[in-house]
Amino acid sequence: KQWYQRRVRGNREIGGIYFPSWDRAADYYRVVGCTGLKTSWINMLADREFPVPGGTVVNLSCQAGYQLIGDNKVTCSEHTYMLTYSVEPQCVVNGGWSGWGDWSRCSCNHATGTGTWTRSRSCNSPAPSNGGSACPGSSRETGRCDDQCCKTTNGAWSAWGSWSSCMCDFNTGTGTLTRSRSCNNPAPSCGGSSCPGSATESGNCDDQCCKTVHGGFSDWSSWGTCTCNHADGTGTRSRSRSCTNPAPSCNGNVCVGETIEVGSCDDQCCQTVDGGLTAWGDWSICDCDHSTGTGTRSRTRSCTNPAPSCHGRDCDGDL
Repeated sequence: KQWYQRRVRGNREIGGIYFPSWDRAADYYRVVGCTGLKTSWINMLADREFPVPGGTVVNLSCQAGYQLIGDNKVTCSEHTYMLTYSVEPQCVVNGGWSGWGDWSRCSCNHATGTGTWTRSRSCNSPAPSNGGSACPGSSRETGRCDDQCCKTTNGAWSAWGSWSSCMCDFNTGTGTLTRSRSCNNPAPSCGGSSCPGSATESGNCDDQCCKTVHGGFSDWSSWGTCTCNHADGTGTRSRSRSCTNPAPSCNGNVCVGETIEVGSCDDQCCQTVDGGLTAWGDWSICDCDHSTGTGTRSRTRSCTNPAPSCHGRDCDGDL
């Protein structure tokens, strides 16, 4: 802070304005930076106009009354008055930079995996004025931000994996198997394109498959020899068939039903009857031996009560 005082006597000018009739003037300046307040005391003849030099009247006092005449002109009815007005001297101000702003969003070059960003500052702290110099240097700064960028990598296929187990269609006897590969050699990244083509492949494996055939019976064979039960005179015989027309294959169903059929053949059998003796018949006429005076006679019976049949035993004893 500085204070300046100037005293003048005689016909002199103050502030670029000539006053023809006055005997004392004093100017006081209080300067803060390049702005200040100027106060003037001027003795002047009454009823003389005083134009204010380059400022704005902020206070005016006279020994008697006063009045404003137009813009920034005053007059007093007495010889003495005090005029106060503000001034703004034209100081030269050189420009000064503000602080750097935030970094911009990183601009990446994915072909190389590098990136740059920028930040700016303004020449307004203070701004240059009244012929002051502009701020030295650039208002824009560029930096690296590679750690925020990635390099574009297009995907490439791995080798094909092993074929899967054969998947059979037993209705048609055909089969398919598959194998796969992955888009990881390398995997696409940072906007890179995916692998062209399919990740799976199908193949034919008909030679590992079969067509399902359900079993069917053959025709019945001829009846076998009758087996008789002579105890009751009955008989049975059998015939067979096989599940071979066609035989079941490739998970086909087996035939439903019997493969052996048993039938009766009683008409081909007999019931065993053991022979039984009839009662004795009458004695025959006596046959005499006159030489000895003896005689014999006989009687008979037969093995017909019943007669032996169907492998029955003959009668025991004399007939």
